[in-house]
Amino acid sequence: MTAITLQNLQVISVPRNLKLLNQNLFGFSIALKGTSKTISIDWNKFGFSEESLRSLKTSGVKISNVTLFKQLDEYALELNRQRKKVEERTLFVSEQRVVTESQINLALADYQELKELADELRARLHGDYLSGAAEFRERIASLLSTPEFQIPVDEQLLKVDEICQSFISPEEVNNLLRVELKIYKIPSLQEQIQGQTKLKNDLTALRKAERQQQAEAALAIAQKEDLIRSKELREGIFAKAKLEIENIVAQQIEAITKYEPDAPNTNSQQKIDAHFKRNNKIRAKLASHLKRMQVLTEIGFEGSVKNAVSQLEDLSQAMNSNISSINLQQSLKQLQQELQTSLNQIEQIQTPVLESAPILL
Repeated sequence: MTAITLQNLQVISVPRNLKLLNQNLFGFSIALKGTSKTISIDWNKFGFSEESLRSLKTSGVKISNVTLFKQLDEYALELNRQRKKVEERTLFVSEQRVVTESQINLALADYQELKELADELRARLHGDYLSGAAEFRERIASLLSTPEFQIPVDEQLLKVDEICQSFISPEEVNNLLRVELKIYKIPSLQEQIQGQTKLKNDLTALRKAERQQQAEAALAIAQKEDLIRSKELREGIFAKAKLEIENIVAQQIEAITKYEPDAPNTNSQQKIDAHFKRNNKIRAKLASHLKRMQVLTEIGFEGSVKNAVSQLEDLSQAMNSNISSINLQQSLKQLQQELQTSLNQIEQIQTPVLESAPILL
């Protein structure tokens, strides 16, 4: 079997069903704050001699690289991994993430779990604070006691106390590992029309006004611009979703060619382990793709996209089955052909032309 790519494929265009525009969308953005911390010490303000200052600045000792901050880096990575899982429910369009109405409650639940994880990790960081401060003090004391710095013993303790004031405070720890959510509603076409109707009704009260004509013209422009913005955003969402679906299907077509039902006939345990590792990786990727396809299909694609999802589910069952190698190879070959057919027939979603939207004036 040979790998199949997306080049030279013909995509059929079909009219966009107006009812598919009647779902609310939500702009959805998660920011992580306080995910790193370093300590900068101004050695000049502690009254060291010029010779001691030169030695301190060239010592190369990373006194700020204490275990507490390494732990913060690990927690930040954990939060970022969890945030990416939340963002699996979103679509990225025009430099913003968008969540469909059917996914918003699940996305908010995922965000709440992320926030609780951040609170838990911050609490752990507070628990490690005293040991971190002690480690920092120990490093400073060890550094200043080095003979080459020529610091008298009776001054060392005072200098250690002064320098340790540069260490992060418990209040600063409380500002670390914070999660912020920004969310706003992108109304459905129906809600936009209702809003425009209200504008029209408000305009009625101004019909006797001297500048009635100018007011009506301004409203007409506002309505048109609002519909254009909505149309462009939704077209962008549909195009991005369609491209992602095509990429997923193409990747799975190629993955079939690399899937080997039987372990290699060899005495090399390394080759056998590599075979099972590769197959497990292919199956795991397929499971991830299936989950993502369920999100993407909610945009409103029809026809062969649903067929592709069904075929990917069949593919997952075939790869996890105990059927014979010959039958599995035949099944994989047939599914590869069916997926290629679906890929050629993915239907283009189009929003209605602007002129088809209701004219309220």
